[in-house]
Amino acid sequence: LTYGNRSFGLLVHSDTPASNTYYRFRTYQGGSWELTENNNGVVAECADTGIFTPPVGPLFTSDPWFHIKMRTTVTAGVSVIVDACIWRDGTVEPAYQSPKAQADSGCGRCTDTVSRHESGRIGVWAYNDNNAPGNRFLDNITVNDL
Repeated sequence: LTYGNRSFGLLVHSDTPASNTYYRFRTYQGGSWELTENNNGVVAECADTGIFTPPVGPLFTSDPWFHIKMRTTVTAGVSVIVDACIWRDGTVEPAYQSPKAQADSGCGRCTDTVSRHESGRIGVWAYNDNNAPGNRFLDNITVNDL
C-alpha cells in the first residue's frame, strides 16, 4: 500500500449487496490494522493489531510488501471465529494465537456468538479519503476451503 490517509480491507462471510454484513480486516484512514464485524451498519471492533503500514508508522517504510491471512471457523448455530494476521515480507508468519503486536507482525481474533454470519463471499475494498492520491498493489490472492 502506498497511501496517506486512505483505507483498505479484506472481507469474509460478506452478504453484500443483499445486506451490509461481513467481517473485515482493515486499515482505516491511516490507522492500524483492525478486525471488525459489520452487522447492517453497526460496526464492532473485535481486535486491533497495533500494526501500521506506511507512511503513517515506522513499520514497512522501506519495503511496503506484506502478507495478510484470514481464517474462519464456523460451528453452525453456535459461533463464527475469524482470525487475521499481517506480517512483513521476509519475516516468519505469526501464529494466530499471538494477539500482541510484535516488531513486524500482528494478529487479531473475532468470536461472534450473536449475529453469526456463517457464510458469504470474500471481497477487497479500498478508497481514498478526500480524493487523495495513493496506490494499492495486490499479488498472489488465494482462497482455500480447509
